[in-house]
Amino acid sequence: MENAIIESSVTDELRKLNEIALRMINGESMKVIEFTTITEGKDSADVATLLVDDEIVYFVSNTSEDEGIDDFIELRSSKFMEMSISLPRPMFTRFKPVKEV
Repeated sequence: MENAIIESSVTDELRKLNEIALRMINGESMKVIEFTTITEGKDSADVATLLVDDEIVYFVSNTSEDEGIDDFIELRSSKFMEMSISLPRPMFTRFKPVKEV
């Protein structure tokens, strides 16, 4: 019975990440609750903690000056840190402050 529960939660989390990725590709804005930049050598990553439908998801934008390492963006699960959906970098990614109403 435990295997079925684990499989179900992994499937649900992957489905959620896929849905969020499609929503973002279609231009929907997501609420950022925390933002940080991590730099190591010639690599840097901007990490935005997103609140989407009352769930935490991480948006990572990775850039590198090293040849052979591609720049990319990805959505990462907060429940399964190994789970992510990587996408090629779009022409631009916009972060803008939004005033609370």
